[in-house]
Amino acid sequence: MAESQIKTSSIMFTDMVGYSHMVDANQDHALRLLDEHNNIIIPLIKEHEGKVIKLIGDSVFAQFENSTMAAKCAVMIQGNIQKRNSLNHKEDQFHIRIGLHKGSFVVKDDDLFGNDVNLCSRIEGIAPKDGIAVSEVFSKSIDDNQNMWLREMGDIKLKNIVPPQRIYKLYLDRQSYQKESDSELRKLQEEQGVTYVDIETYTETEIHSIAILYLDNLGEKPDEILCQSITESLVDDLKRVSSIRSPSFNT
Repeated sequence: MAESQIKTSSIMFTDMVGYSHMVDANQDHALRLLDEHNNIIIPLIKEHEGKVIKLIGDSVFAQFENSTMAAKCAVMIQGNIQKRNSLNHKEDQFHIRIGLHKGSFVVKDDDLFGNDVNLCSRIEGIAPKDGIAVSEVFSKSIDDNQNMWLREMGDIKLKNIVPPQRIYKLYLDRQSYQKESDSELRKLQEEQGVTYVDIETYTETEIHSIAILYLDNLGEKPDEILCQSITESLVDDLKRVSSIRSPSFNT
């Protein structure tokens, strides 16, 4: 078994919005959309000098040596998916969220571990639908000459992460940046359950920890997608309980 080592790089988590419900409604259709999703995202990651660490259900976990390339990749992924959706009926569309972060990770057996992995997963979880959310450290590591459009979302309490994190939204272009104001972005995020905090008065409260293990498939191989769907739904339900700390499905 390979020895572990510490490495600093940028990572990306993506996640399909509402995939569990798509599986419940029509499993075969959901799997076809997932294949299209993978066929868009994976080649773009490779084109931008990234590496796919692993696929986790409907999520993609990737690593980049260069933050600017990671940002460009995220913008192109969302742009290509939007173009693809514009050519399809609503029932054949899919939407994703993307989270980006730069940190230090434990590298072992071609996988990444550590608190920064969990942080990036949580950042993805509060990204707007069809949007990109990035950590403050990631935002500062982007090349200033690349004309990236960022808006500060504010100090946000991410589940299982202490302390609150200052998060930014990365826009696809100048036009989309100008179409949304600070107040409009905050209102949208609050409606989606994002918890903003006043960092000057914020205090941490005691919470309890619980984990949901991946459900074992006791049926046939095609039933594996149901195990993933049920597990993800249980984890998502726990995310809504503020007094409970639990690992994300990606983690």
